Amino acid sequence: MFPRHVEDITQLLTLQVLESYSNYMALQAANSPLRTPHPSQPQDKVAPASVKEALAPLELLHGKTFLSALSIALHGKESVVRYVEDNICAAHMPSLPNAQPTTENEEESPRRTLAGTSLSTARYIYRVGEHILLSEYYCPCSAYAYQSVRRKKVWCCKHILALRLCLALESAGVEQHNIQILVIDPKTFADLLAEVNYEKEDSKYKK
Repeated sequence: MFPRHVEDITQLLTLQVLESYSNYMALQAANSPLRTPHPSQPQDKVAPASVKEALAPLELLHGKTFLSALSIALHGKESVVRYVEDNICAAHMPSLPNAQPTTENEEESPRRTLAGTSLSTARYIYRVGEHILLSEYYCPCSAYAYQSVRRKKVWCCKHILALRLCLALESAGVEQHNIQILVIDPKTFADLLAEVNYEKEDSKYKK
């Protein structure tokens, strides 16, 4: 099945670039030479020669949105926080290097790992800047509501793209401190979910 909308193609290209970038960073972090492709892997891909080259396609695809996302994900212009539910953290907290047992929580996903600890049973959500994101697929900010939800022009905003950058690095095993981890109790988590619902409703009236 082929993508039916321009934003679908942009999303596919973005995810491919993020994978290439995160793999490049993983190799650099390990001080490894350019990888020799495994015989079972396709060998038509060329590894980027630099970070700038790896990220250049994102600037072409997203323009100023990418530059804003980069300043968040790599330069800390706005905070990126993962709120993890307290239920699952008592046994795992010692192995989560960025985790801070305070009052914050997360939404369910079977894929994320931190320092080798599976979060398959965790509930977690994210805060990027001032906005709560239930996942990396939706942001309640006004830019996303107007450009993506209403006009169907783009598939992401700076908050989603920044989160995607952070998660791509994390999934490749790159040690980084761009995602702060805060552990919160269920009540605080419920309050954050209520905040998400309120922001969604508020964005409807701003369209």
